Amino acid sequence: MLALLTTVVACVMIITQAGIDAPVKKEEGLYYPSPTVSSFFLAFGSILFAFGGASSFPTIQNDMIDKSQFEKSVNIAFVGTI
Repeated sequence: MLALLTTVVACVMIITQAGIDAPVKKEEGLYYPSPTVSSFFLAFGSILFAFGGASSFPTIQNDMIDKSQFEKSVNIAFVGTI
């Protein structure tokens, strides 16, 4: 119940802050460039990176013989993707 309440409070605060900031951002004359193929794939890659790995980590760790080596394997995987 407490988790639901804190989520609702957070959502209300975010929406309220967005409403407060909306007129200010409009007056500043922010420029948003048109999307390109390159920017689309950069954004899509960021989204996949942020949400894709989180669901597979527990499964990978559970399948490992030596679970204490999980942090080492994650670090190697991230270095390998650079």
